Amino acid sequence: MAAFADPDSPRTAVPASCCFGLLMVIAVLGCTEIECHDSDGDGHGEGCQAGPDCDDHDPSRVRVCDAEPPDCEAQPEAQGCPCVGSGSRACYLGPEGTRGVGSCRGGRHFCNQGHWTACDGLVLPGVESCNGQDDDCDGFADERVLSPCGGCDPDCTGEVWGGELAPFAGEAPLALTPVGSLTLARRSSEHMTVWVANTDEGTVSRIDGRRAVEEARYRVGPGTPFPERVAVDYVGDAWIVSQRVDGGSDLTKVAGAVERCVEAGQEPTTSMGPADVKPFGEDDCVILHVEISDEGAGSLAIDGTRGEGFVGGHPWIGLKSGRLLQVDGQTGERLEVVQLDDVVPHAAAFDALGHLWVLDRGGTLARVATGADGPEFDLFRSDLPCFMLESFAIDPGGLVFLTGFACENVVRFDPRLSQWDEVLTAGVLTTRGIALLPTEAWVVHTAGALSPVSRDSLDLGASHTLTFAEHAPLDSASVAVDGDGQLWVVSRVGGQRGAGVVTRFDPVTRAPSAEVTVGNGPRSQGDFTGNALAGSFEPEGAERHVFYGCGTDIRADNAASVATAWRRLHVVTELGSGARIELALRHGRDADALGAADFLVVGTMPEGQAPFDLDLPEGGLVELELRLFSAHHIGAPRVVQVGLEWECPGPQ
Repeated sequence: MAAFADPDSPRTAVPASCCFGLLMVIAVLGCTEIECHDSDGDGHGEGCQAGPDCDDHDPSRVRVCDAEPPDCEAQPEAQGCPCVGSGSRACYLGPEGTRGVGSCRGGRHFCNQGHWTACDGLVLPGVESCNGQDDDCDGFADERVLSPCGGCDPDCTGEVWGGELAPFAGEAPLALTPVGSLTLARRSSEHMTVWVANTDEGTVSRIDGRRAVEEARYRVGPGTPFPERVAVDYVGDAWIVSQRVDGGSDLTKVAGAVERCVEAGQEPTTSMGPADVKPFGEDDCVILHVEISDEGAGSLAIDGTRGEGFVGGHPWIGLKSGRLLQVDGQTGERLEVVQLDDVVPHAAAFDALGHLWVLDRGGTLARVATGADGPEFDLFRSDLPCFMLESFAIDPGGLVFLTGFACENVVRFDPRLSQWDEVLTAGVLTTRGIALLPTEAWVVHTAGALSPVSRDSLDLGASHTLTFAEHAPLDSASVAVDGDGQLWVVSRVGGQRGAGVVTRFDPVTRAPSAEVTVGNGPRSQGDFTGNALAGSFEPEGAERHVFYGCGTDIRADNAASVATAWRRLHVVTELGSGARIELALRHGRDADALGAADFLVVGTMPEGQAPFDLDLPEGGLVELELRLFSAHHIGAPRVVQVGLEWECPGPQ
């Protein structure tokens, strides 16, 4: 019996005249198979089921070939241009400045059968709709479509403050977030000290970042401790978590400046360099040491607590059991215990709202918020195919950037959208630590090199070696940024006489600029430069806005005679840890009376809950004063928008 073509095959087709029923199929000696000729892999061509192809050498031209073909010399990766192999390239076809903003996302061209495909995964600016998203990718969500009541109710009349039409000013001591929310400005801090935990010898090195010189080396505990995690507080002191031989963990604080080692007027007894390391208990600069737990610790971060006589912050330690311990930054006493579900802390950091983020290597992020009613936490589970997440960093806007150990990738997580994006780092040996600069994330990998990744598009740049002065670092695992924007990388091998080495890397010149030999086997994971704290928020600030009500069109007359009925004050906020907002109003029949009136507080948050009902005379003008307060170094509040709801008189 003759072999027949499969009618479902994309490569062949049988003429319709051969398909008149079973008897005819058996006797199809005169029927022949027609082969599908598809040179550009788009499924179209002579004899193909998808139909003919007007240009079988360009997958972007199928039915309409009157359009101009791409200029492959000017844009070699445009759809339809020739390519070799099976790689991919990042692409974005939207307006400049919109990539990575709001809903806009870049895509990738894939090399398919010798031609670049369309930009797969591309999301371009669209029409703004009332959905809580920034559809037109201008940095503002729901502008021009959100009602004063904060939702999509078209019957809610009034005015919105905040957004594109009436933006916040954000003048000092206030500032604007990347998406235009009103918050408190940050006072910059310039910690220029680098702290390296020498795991295999039980010490920590203090390095002058500008001179690239190790100034001192301290023992961090009795016996043979294994220091692994480092974090710097708001006064520059270093906190070190060490593992004990018996499996427990200790916490040590070392003064960041000699004048903090002893009381004023005394000469401290302290180590003066790597060749002069005092025995534990004899160095005045080791100012606190406590046993934390009988189990191992996996993460360390410093919160933003400040108060009378204390400005450094409290450490938070993550234990292997999933417990988080808050420890008093002065006494070392345990203050708070939080039990996380199904999370083994491996790394930790605070975001700008004062929330503690904890990384589990298995692909889970925990966000912990502390408040008057006790800590609460949310879990975010990655849907990536494999995990072994190693390190992470958080930008001021709240985006989380992570590195994957086993998958060899860089991951970006947007908690507002619950969106995970990734870029594979193929050819890069085992991604480890990650640090953030304004436009790039820098990833260190074990082979003694650094690679930049664009923060908006996640494009992977070329790798750069850490080799300096003929020394080639290996087993590089940690990276951090100092106050000058320089990168510091800790490698377990590469220093003199087989010791560890810390390399300073200039991201502008793309080359190492200095190296410092430290102790044996350093594993200095954490914020070992103190730059992740990025300064303290201003403690308070205020901004005002005038609402004209139904008399908006007669502002120039210095009067508002229309009988506006002022109803409610709506506000959309993000409240950080220890943050507070006051909303104060004053009312006047005209601009002169308004300026002479006193402000009265009509609502506070988090004590009160919006909307706040108003009891004001009809007509006139209203001025609102937003007052923002932060009790901590971190945790400044954010005001997304304010809406004043009113009713206007109907036709007379």
